[in-house]
Amino acid sequence: MTSYDSAGLNMVEVRGTAGALVMRPATNYDGLTLALETGRDRRDLMPGDSEVQFAS
Repeated sequence: MTSYDSAGLNMVEVRGTAGALVMRPATNYDGLTLALETGRDRRDLMPGDSEVQFAS
């Protein structure tokens, strides 16, 4: 699901059988956040984390 600023949501959500990857806000020039959500758990992925390639 993407919103591309539809109704002010500005987010990208990728859902799978094990959970969801959520970027909110998704299209700003700064302040991006990326999280992995599995059930009730949420893991914030940080820029520079050696386990992911993500830069804000």
